[in-house]
Amino acid sequence: MIYSLIQNHLKNSLFLILISLISLACKRENPCGEPYESKSYNYYLADSNKANFPYTKIDTLVFVNQDWDTAVLVNSDGVIESTERNAVNVDIDPACPKWNYYYYEKMYTKFTGKNKNFNRIDVFMDPSKYNFGDELTFIINGKMEYRHAVEYFNSPSQEKYQIKFKDKEVLAVRVSNSNLSTGPQYPESKILYLKGESLLAWFVNDSNIYIKQ
Repeated sequence: MIYSLIQNHLKNSLFLILISLISLACKRENPCGEPYESKSYNYYLADSNKANFPYTKIDTLVFVNQDWDTAVLVNSDGVIESTERNAVNVDIDPACPKWNYYYYEKMYTKFTGKNKNFNRIDVFMDPSKYNFGDELTFIINGKMEYRHAVEYFNSPSQEKYQIKFKDKEVLAVRVSNSNLSTGPQYPESKILYLKGESLLAWFVNDSNIYIKQ
């Protein structure tokens, strides 16, 4: 009887030792150390800038150049507000990524038309990824980009360009083409921005100017 009990005890002990050895053999040490707790950063547009977004409703824009070439561009979707997420790995070791997440509030609208020379305007407002404050971007025909701080567009102290608009001489903020990939093709390209009128004129070059009607 005692021998049987000892034998069963030994069997149970051997079984537990075997389970422990198997568990140790299967256990893998995490080469990346402790799990990384991701961080999130949120960047919101200033309410004052959102209130001054250039276009806030469905609308139609008409531009005419010196040759009476007319571009009619229509906004049928209004303003779209969204949040863009960027994931950044803060560890230089690609085998052990540590992800942080950056969220950027964004406003967007677009105008489209059928004139082959002037058929699209995309407008974005988003917080700068380089801590420059909120930025406003106009993209024309999907190629020419005009980007600057919102304050630059709306500030009365910025460099102005004098132009005749609706039989009056006005001073509008001038913003040059900021897309280097199209710079050589459109070296003189720029837009004029007038608060209250938004995109006032597009200079394809100094001899081809589309002015808002």
